[in-house]
Amino acid sequence: MITIFIFEPGVNGACKVKTEELLRDEGVVMKDKKSTIVPRLSKHSASEKSRQWAERVGMEELVESWANENVKRCVVALMAAGVSGFATLVLS
Repeated sequence: MITIFIFEPGVNGACKVKTEELLRDEGVVMKDKKSTIVPRLSKHSASEKSRQWAERVGMEELVESWANENVKRCVVALMAAGVSGFATLVLS
């Protein structure tokens, strides 16, 4: 859920915009139609704000932002797993 509703319209979508821009000379063109339920490599997913961000910064900044966001996502997943494990032990 985090990936679909936060990452795809945000940093993942921005990275797709920048990747297309960098690889345009090699014929890489993504469909403008936003991916809906399942994120796809061949379709854009960036919000307008993320698209504008991608157009004004370099790939290095986008990748650093992606890495930072991914660390947060991993921490949240570990916390959820810990709470779930604790609840399983306490309630069983």
